[in-house]
Amino acid sequence: MKRLIMLVVLMVISTFMLVGCGGGGGGSSSTPTPTGTAVSMATFKGLFYGTATPGTQISFPLSGSDSLGNSWTGSFAIVSDGPTTFESQNVTKSRVLVTLQIGAGAPVSGITSYYYLTSNSTLYKSVSSFGTIYVPTTQTVIPDTIHVGDFDNFENTTNSDGTTDSTIWRLEADYNGNTKFTLSTIERTGATITYTEEDTLYLDPSGNPYRLEVKLTESGITLTMSGNRT
Repeated sequence: MKRLIMLVVLMVISTFMLVGCGGGGGGSSSTPTPTGTAVSMATFKGLFYGTATPGTQISFPLSGSDSLGNSWTGSFAIVSDGPTTFESQNVTKSRVLVTLQIGAGAPVSGITSYYYLTSNSTLYKSVSSFGTIYVPTTQTVIPDTIHVGDFDNFENTTNSDGTTDSTIWRLEADYNGNTKFTLSTIERTGATITYTEEDTLYLDPSGNPYRLEVKLTESGITLTMSGNRT
């Protein structure tokens, strides 16, 4: 999320040789969840907006492969750090932590910290451990309840590395009351698309995430990873 996975991927590629092959995935069958089904976003919002009890987190082991046939493993976690002060702003803080490795190479980790204004839950700023700062230009707060078939702008940001990000969310049907909540990001340098990423959280009927799938494409190479919540 917010290009953190791509930044870790680039660090892995730039540091280690490309080796191996791999895969990932999942699936389901039975009764499709109907369009219009209401889903609570309380769990996701509490974590991602940093309003859940400090220390609350969810984590996912990841495995998969890229379009060159290389195997990847790693982990992804979202942590709520609760209320704090950042640059004289009253905010709630959350962190996304990513660790990845290619084949038998050494793992590389990265963290993005998000600071949401306590007054209205809008993003004030996010900061990557790789040094990139993201400042929102437009955004919307995810509603407490959304419905299968809903979609909206999440946020557009101007970034300190000269790029811009546009992220939308959508909720799609899965099966047996489960749904798929996706954050889809496009990065641009000027008018040129340089990177895309989709992070899909599979939600149970109560809105609790139980699986994560990530798909990103950069420089013509696509990496797909997934894993169930631990």
